[in-house]
Amino acid sequence: LPIVTNSIFASPSYQRYGGFIAAGSYEPGFKLTLGLKDVSLAFAAAEATKTTLPAAAIVRENMLSAIDQGLGAKDWSVLAKMARRRGGLGDDVA
Repeated sequence: LPIVTNSIFASPSYQRYGGFIAAGSYEPGFKLTLGLKDVSLAFAAAEATKTTLPAAAIVRENMLSAIDQGLGAKDWSVLAKMARRRGGLGDDVA
């Protein structure tokens, strides 16, 4: 975390969310359900201009999976927890 947040990514957002992820704490700052709403708005805008958003599709799929698992009220950084699960690493913080 210090290597990332003291370099090109030295912004409050990276420091805050990186800290959440490193600590395994996903209490709401910006709820996952609100993030999904924003991603949905991006897809609506993309559809209107016939633009594809392949990376956003992956994010949306992971958001929906997390919400299905009851994590919708957690901070959107809980997507890191989902990535750990998909990678077979469980919920423990490295």
